[in-house]
Amino acid sequence: MASPSSNSDGDLQEGLRPCNSNPISSRDTDMDKKLQNAASLTFRLLQEITDNFSEGRKIGQGAYGTVYKGVYDNGEEIAVKLLHNNMQGTDDGQFKREFENLMRLEHQNVVRLVGYCYETQHKPMLHEGETIFADEISRALCFEYMPNGSLTKHISEECDGLDWNTRYKIIKGACEGLKYLHEGFKEPIYHMDLKPDNILLDENMMPKLADFGLSKLYDGEQTMITQTLMGTVGYLPPEYLFEHIVSKKLDIFSLGVVITKIIAGPRGPSRRAEMTHQEFLDQVHENWRKRLQETWRASRTLEAYCEQVNTCIEIALGCMETDRHNRPTIVHIIHQLNKTETVIKELKNDQGAEPSGDEYAAADPQPLPIPSIYGLRITGEAFPGGKLQASGYSISGTTSVVFQWVRHLEDGSVYNIEDAACPTYLVTGDDVGTLLAVEVQPLVDQERKGETVKVYANEKRKIMWENDSLPSIDGLRITGEAFPGRELTANGYSINGTTLCNFQWVHHLEDGSVRFIKDSTNPTHLVTDDDVDTILAVEVQPLNEWGRKGEIVKVYANEQRKITDDPEMKELIKTSLSIGHASYEVLLPVRYLDMWEPAVLAIKREGYSIKCNGQRGVVITEKFQQATAINIPYGRPTEFSIQSADGAEYNLKPAENSPSRDFIVQILRSFRMQAVQNGKGRRKGNFFMQSRVERGESVSL
Repeated sequence: MASPSSNSDGDLQEGLRPCNSNPISSRDTDMDKKLQNAASLTFRLLQEITDNFSEGRKIGQGAYGTVYKGVYDNGEEIAVKLLHNNMQGTDDGQFKREFENLMRLEHQNVVRLVGYCYETQHKPMLHEGETIFADEISRALCFEYMPNGSLTKHISEECDGLDWNTRYKIIKGACEGLKYLHEGFKEPIYHMDLKPDNILLDENMMPKLADFGLSKLYDGEQTMITQTLMGTVGYLPPEYLFEHIVSKKLDIFSLGVVITKIIAGPRGPSRRAEMTHQEFLDQVHENWRKRLQETWRASRTLEAYCEQVNTCIEIALGCMETDRHNRPTIVHIIHQLNKTETVIKELKNDQGAEPSGDEYAAADPQPLPIPSIYGLRITGEAFPGGKLQASGYSISGTTSVVFQWVRHLEDGSVYNIEDAACPTYLVTGDDVGTLLAVEVQPLVDQERKGETVKVYANEKRKIMWENDSLPSIDGLRITGEAFPGRELTANGYSINGTTLCNFQWVHHLEDGSVRFIKDSTNPTHLVTDDDVDTILAVEVQPLNEWGRKGEIVKVYANEQRKITDDPEMKELIKTSLSIGHASYEVLLPVRYLDMWEPAVLAIKREGYSIKCNGQRGVVITEKFQQATAINIPYGRPTEFSIQSADGAEYNLKPAENSPSRDFIVQILRSFRMQAVQNGKGRRKGNFFMQSRVERGESVSL
């Protein structure tokens, strides 16, 4: 290294002398001494050791300058960063900022400044017809030479390139360097352009942060408004790109991208964007496991290294969180890395290097290793409908594992969940309000058992619904004509996760009671003569796919008015009653056969008769009595039945050319009611509008 030389053409130290407006030097009492000791190199010397800045010595190119390899006569090597020249000298601010920052920094993971050049030459030139001498400033910064170049050329995917220990060494060193910038000073230094090009590697692959042309000191977090974007797109966080917010978390985001590329190769960030968080973790972990197995086989050390890979990629993904407040600090990152190192170190120191899987058998009569599970955890969504996954690493010869998902109840009891004995579990409504966990027992050859390991889902918090909204129905209404023989339909919109509804049609009677209509539990309801003179409604209870019930919703048919007969049908019934008799062709079932034979239903004031057209002849002739009942079976829209006073039941349905089932039923009921009333000595008259409901027991509201 050449000794410092004087520079009569320019005084860099004067330009960098502490002043109140300089936020770096005003806070560093040692800056004067450092500036005095800085090695000033002549431009002529730099030309000599770089072969006049030849292309053959060029080793890098940046936005602010070109880097050349310089070699002294004694073989010593340095890196010379020649800043782009500007005749007006407007590059002084950027040059002085990088120089000053580098003078402050002394850390094994930060590139070391070994000298500088700042010279002014007077070049003749014509200006408005006259010869003038313009100032041309030559600026250069000289660094320790890093023989392995930048990290960029060493980045590769998991299956080839640098081994894991080397990659981890680079990750840890880059983190240590960034910690020094963020935590080593009263006011943190933000690098602002952290990327593989700006991480250099020495002969031992030790990483060193470089290129501090954009770095600044900041007091806390601030918003910076810039005309042009500083830094490198792809390594900059969204809050800087869109809101110009600068904080420590800007460098943390860049670090996450760098670590992802170190672990998963140059396409690491784009691969992450193409899959879920867990899919990316699993893929990278599996790729590294295959490669690490070439060295460690099946051992606890292998599992510890796999966990270190997992920790590093988790850190990287955490660093790239969109919300900067969710990104870790550099102190927390290094703490996590140190924990993985401690585990590996303890394993290696535990009675020497651990034997591989094949060596266990040869180690007899040493005790057989106890099968175990390392790093057991549950991932997934811990609410009904979410899928949970138990995962971990089988170590110490484990060949199989037994899973059992369990519920912890409030009273302290624990219940095994039936048929939940696999790594995955679908959360149901039964899990709400409980602590959910999985118990895993490792085995060797289904015989030798290890200790059961338990881990809780949802960070050991109770399982809750994804949101507090109960399943519900919106806009429930009934459509259709509310007359006997017509069909009504209940419909609406399922909201808040409703996937199923229970329907129940009901009668509201005059006494205020409510009676469920037997077997009427579908969205559609066929109005019958049984519904006449009642207020008809449907009650709907919504449920979600996990059985959670919402509030029952009720809506009334016919605008909450009583069901009445079709006006045309009323007139026909009145006519039949005034005539005093009626007869209809009907069909009667043949006993023990699924067949129907033609018959005639004859109705008179006093009673009725059923006569078959075939050999059966007269089936029944009976006077109307109080015990005579005319019924409509649910679910059979064309059939009705007559129950005689002695309990015999006759199923019938109208023939093809006869009136509707409900019309015949109303005629029968009207004649019966008239006959019963006459038998009791009541006055005769038009009783059609009287209540026709003889319902039996009812259910009060």
